[in-house]
Amino acid sequence: MEVEEKLVCRRAQRRRWTLPNGTELLRPRRLAGAGRRLTCVGAKSRLTPGLAPHSLGQAGFALLSITRGVSLNSVPLGLMRIALSVLAVLSAFTIPAPAFEIAYFTSLRNDAPYLIEVTPDPTHGHTRYMVERGQTLTFLGGFSTVKFSVHTPPQTFYYSFPFTFGAKPTRYKGRQKHSYVFTREHQILPIGPDGAIVRQAKGFPLLPHET
Repeated sequence: MEVEEKLVCRRAQRRRWTLPNGTELLRPRRLAGAGRRLTCVGAKSRLTPGLAPHSLGQAGFALLSITRGVSLNSVPLGLMRIALSVLAVLSAFTIPAPAFEIAYFTSLRNDAPYLIEVTPDPTHGHTRYMVERGQTLTFLGGFSTVKFSVHTPPQTFYYSFPFTFGAKPTRYKGRQKHSYVFTREHQILPIGPDGAIVRQAKGFPLLPHET
């Protein structure tokens, strides 16, 4: 009887502390890399070897907490230097918030002697604005760098907006606003903060093309 009791206890201990794949619980094992440990805590399970619980909330099952720690000594010095260099480059190219805003307003003043119809992006959008003679259109967003159009009674003119604004912006409803004018000669020129037309701006005037 004593021999049988000892055998039963050994089976219970093996079934209690050894997983089906042979991993021993509560015994630290050295893994690849210095300073790494895999520890199983609170391994008090009533599972049959080879079976996994269908729910951790079932009665009689305890959660096995596996913790893994990484020491900084195991990180190569070269990898740390590369990471620091990348952070330094990103910090150097960070644009200050007041310098540029993704969402801004654009205005277009109609100096032509007739009503015009403005489409800021005829390729990806179909929003159209009617602008009377001498009136100013203001909308959230900008003109397409690929193609935008201004329809007049004689014909429709197409333009491509450059990768520059041409003049300093003003403030409108808490955002930047870039202002332009559609002239009698069907040109588009920027307007400065003082309300004057800037005729020597880089990339301007915008001249119409056929399509």
